[in-house]
Amino acid sequence: MLSTLAEVISVIFVLSFLSLLIVYAVLLILVKYYTRIDYRDAGSSKYTNRSNHFPRISIVMSAYNEEQNLPYKLEILKRIPYPKAKLEYIIVNDGSTDKTGDILSEFAVSTDNVKLITLRKRGGKVNALNKALDLCKGEFVIFTDADIYFNPEVIPELIKRITGDPSLGAVSGISIPTGKKSSLSYRVERIFRNFYNAIRMLETRLGRVLICESGLSIFRRQLLDKIPVNIVCDDLYRTLNAIKKGYKTAYYPRVKFQEICPRSLSSSIKQKLRRSRNQQKVLLMHISNFMFKRKYGVFGFIIFPLALFIDFVSPVLVALCLSSYILLLFLNLDNSLLLATILLLIITIIFSYIALIILDALSYSIRPDKHRILDAIILPIGFLSYQLCLFVSLLTLFKKTQPIYRGPRD
Repeated sequence: MLSTLAEVISVIFVLSFLSLLIVYAVLLILVKYYTRIDYRDAGSSKYTNRSNHFPRISIVMSAYNEEQNLPYKLEILKRIPYPKAKLEYIIVNDGSTDKTGDILSEFAVSTDNVKLITLRKRGGKVNALNKALDLCKGEFVIFTDADIYFNPEVIPELIKRITGDPSLGAVSGISIPTGKKSSLSYRVERIFRNFYNAIRMLETRLGRVLICESGLSIFRRQLLDKIPVNIVCDDLYRTLNAIKKGYKTAYYPRVKFQEICPRSLSSSIKQKLRRSRNQQKVLLMHISNFMFKRKYGVFGFIIFPLALFIDFVSPVLVALCLSSYILLLFLNLDNSLLLATILLLIITIIFSYIALIILDALSYSIRPDKHRILDAIILPIGFLSYQLCLFVSLLTLFKKTQPIYRGPRD
């Protein structure tokens, strides 16, 4: 009886492991041969503003207790090389209790075309952005966060990219994590971001990227509707809404922005757990809109199903793989499992090492400082952690919980 049960569990383990290995191997092959960027094809010559027309731009940002980040961030916004008469800033102070309000008030006095909205109580990021959109007069809206830094020179590049292609509804910059490079949280985040950016660039080459980052992205104003306040993953919701209206979306590797890594691995896991739950919620809301819908072409048949695989199917396979392995530890009576474990570890590390070579070779990737073999060990650990975060968020997805940004009680 025990041997039969062990055989069934072994089959579950092998099928789960092979399914994951095959899907991610195919994904890496597509990334290697389909996302290599030739900057001559994505350079300023293609997106030069030949008509010398400068569209009106609205820059939207919300801030809650950001007194540490705002001075530098506002200086970046001031130095954007774009005609000031064509640029407006709509900034929301979302019920801050520190000196954020004073800093923003000073910025509004010293800078032209600033519209400052001050909320007495914290209503959440989505609520703040909805109020900001009511005041936007620009043809295009740039979204950014208070703790995101970038070279001011990238803003004209972002504008050129979207104005140079009328089929584009939104364009996103690429996130580059910053932090202590020797820390485990940074190394995990760098590897994660390289893989994440590679998938987004693959989607871009296929016509529509799944998400344009809230850290730095630009949208056509007519595509922006108010977002329900119970939605936390506003960037994903906003991007899918643009796609639903028939527009393409893209990542643009010339535009990079810096995002501060969580200080510890536990903080990073908590952050990804929150993000995962809310991303899964938005994806579920849009299954009927996109899944295998011919009008969206590759997005409906490949990109959106791939997102569902990564966020829903892959975590279940990882959980099956891990749980079946643990059961086998208790049921197996000989040393064959030890040999199988060693073999699987070798396969995993070799696969991780090859994946790192592919990802690090891409022109938009974050270059490793050293210790690629160490990273080859960190990669499966980081992947396992992220997938378990997704699995845990799946288990809690249908519970009636308050959204992360609900109000002052958060």
